[in-house]
Amino acid sequence: MPTLKNAHRAQQRLDLLDVIVVTQDFPDHGVYAGEEGTIVEVYTEPVEAYEVEFVQADGRTRALFALHRDQFEVVWQAEELHRAEHPSRLYHIFIEPTNGAYRAYAPAVSKVVVHGDTVEIARERLTAALHNYLARRLAAGAPPPVERACIETVVIHDWFTAPRTPPPDARASGAA
Repeated sequence: MPTLKNAHRAQQRLDLLDVIVVTQDFPDHGVYAGEEGTIVEVYTEPVEAYEVEFVQADGRTRALFALHRDQFEVVWQAEELHRAEHPSRLYHIFIEPTNGAYRAYAPAVSKVVVHGDTVEIARERLTAALHNYLARRLAAGAPPPVERACIETVVIHDWFTAPRTPPPDARASGAA
């Protein structure tokens, strides 16, 4: 007979970036009961399953595998931010090519750096890692990191083209 807790669990809608804690060991993946992960994919066919990413302290993925709903508990839902009326946070991110892969980071959150085989994978991993990091800070009552403001952006045109004719001073002095 399902308990009230299990009945609530079955009705609870899970989504991307929800934070979970596994309730059993997964030694083949190096993940053990009590560890937190972030849902990065939701599958409904052929059965309901959730792909969960577990990250190291520096934000790099250390395990990524699918779990069934009875293998974890939800500790924080992404929608709670909106329900609690917390403001959204915007962070500039950088994705750089490195040795055939991509490195992604947000300068305001220097502890989180991830890698991916494609730009899209690096972006997804960074989003999940930032979410997990910020969720832990929120749960601990710590303020989110503040990004330094960008005062102004300037555009430099034609920096790569040399002048077609020497400047007048160069022609007069014979330097041309």
